Amino acid sequence: MNLYTFIMDFRGGTYIDQLTAPNENEAVLKWAKQLNVRYIGTKTKQLFIKELPERLKEFAPKPIDEIKNVWCFTYQFKTGYGIINIIKTSN
Repeated sequence: MNLYTFIMDFRGGTYIDQLTAPNENEAVLKWAKQLNVRYIGTKTKQLFIKELPERLKEFAPKPIDEIKNVWCFTYQFKTGYGIINIIKTSN
């Protein structure tokens, strides 16, 4: 298992979480389930968790050019636009 750090910029705030997962895609799914609802709201979180597996097929986290173990993806939440950076902090 690897340790991942998530940094989400959303509606003027920056939110940071860490978790363990086998890879970055699994980390995103796990992160979504434990995302604090005060960041995005309860209904928005439920929709996010429901839509995310399908959306990841099309909009998977993209590696940052020339930076090892860092990915980024964006998500249009019902309540705003989020930029999420993922860093593989350790393995």
